[in-house]
Amino acid sequence: MCAFTEAYLFEISHIRYYTLIRLRKELCWMAIAGTSELRNIKVHHLMCLELQKFIDRISQILPAIESSRPRCSLGMQALCSLQVALDKAKLLIQHCSESSKLYLAITADRIVLRCEKIRNALELCLSQLQNMAPSSLAAKIAGVVHDLKSLEFSVEYAEDEAGKLILKLLQKDSPTSDSTKCAELEALQNVAFMLKITSHSALVMEKRSIKLLVEKLHDTDQLKKILKYLLYLLRKYGEFIRQL
Repeated sequence: MCAFTEAYLFEISHIRYYTLIRLRKELCWMAIAGTSELRNIKVHHLMCLELQKFIDRISQILPAIESSRPRCSLGMQALCSLQVALDKAKLLIQHCSESSKLYLAITADRIVLRCEKIRNALELCLSQLQNMAPSSLAAKIAGVVHDLKSLEFSVEYAEDEAGKLILKLLQKDSPTSDSTKCAELEALQNVAFMLKITSHSALVMEKRSIKLLVEKLHDTDQLKKILKYLLYLLRKYGEFIRQL
């Protein structure tokens, strides 16, 4: 196995610090939410937890909104669009619970964009329904809208670093010398640590998740080639990853 450099060890300690902060935030939200879906989130935990928080808040007032029966076409359209946005939020959380950790890390920017689109859709629909609701209900909707306006999504530090490392690996040619193989292994070990793919069960689950993604794609899809390469790396260095 390759020896870790001082810079690498410093990076690991830096990552551990941010991981600890993230875990504290997660435990706080888990205590509030406590759902199995949230416990299963693999990557982008905080973004999913924020989405779930608003799913729960909107779901609490949704029966009252439906009971107020906004009969105009705009009201009915806003109500339908609100439900669509809620469904998209639930599907995104499910995606982050079932997909490959490596894939989720390299598509982090896309996840942020999807979260922002969902947030904007929820804000728009609720703003429209607020104008048609009774005053007491409108006040509750206004509170949710206010909080949605200030909601920001960002990739957590460790996951962002993991995604960058994976993308660098994908941009390099297949290693031929011992030094490049060593660098490849070191990068993958770093990624595995940051994404918690260091146990036998986690490694097996990650391989299975990648295989399921590969099966859904056409042979001509570039993403399929990327996923196959990531699967190859896990098979090649799996024994070293489990030693972390």
